[in-house]
Amino acid sequence: MMANVPMPTSTPSAMKSCRKPSASDWPTIGMWDNQGPTPGTGDYPLHRDTVYAIEGNVAVSLAEWGGQRVQIMLEQGALFDGKGVRYLAGRQTDWHLIR
Repeated sequence: MMANVPMPTSTPSAMKSCRKPSASDWPTIGMWDNQGPTPGTGDYPLHRDTVYAIEGNVAVSLAEWGGQRVQIMLEQGALFDGKGVRYLAGRQTDWHLIR
């Protein structure tokens, strides 16, 4: 599992230059398509009392669909309190079907 640091409305570097903050003002921890180590642009430490976007994904080949590769991605907000992680809206355990 990986997380991306959420971008607040202002950042220290953006405030110094009086500009709108950009994604580059905050580090990325891992990548959605790389659930393992991400040297260089990832692998930052998690900070206590910080909310992160947990972006999990899985891809499998389904025999029932002729071996077709099916990928499911899920993003949920979660708080790291220094000891553990708590999903802000509870952990999603059911499908939300859109017809």
